[in-house]
Amino acid sequence: MFTVKIVKEGFIFFVRLPAAICKKLGVRAGDYVEISECSEFPDNDMVCIRKAENEDVGNKGNTDRNNKGGGL
Repeated sequence: MFTVKIVKEGFIFFVRLPAAICKKLGVRAGDYVEISECSEFPDNDMVCIRKAENEDVGNKGNTDRNNKGGGL
């Protein structure tokens, strides 16, 4: 188990992943990961993280954003 600090820059929160976790997941800077509730432990406030494949990312973007960027 790793304990990491959540960092805030502006209105965005970041989690720094230890190198050992990145190596295990096979992720590098610029890759995407998927974070979801851990169904095995729903009452423990746990999440699961996995590497997102290219077809998983596509044009989904952040669905909670009204402005998707790219112009005024």
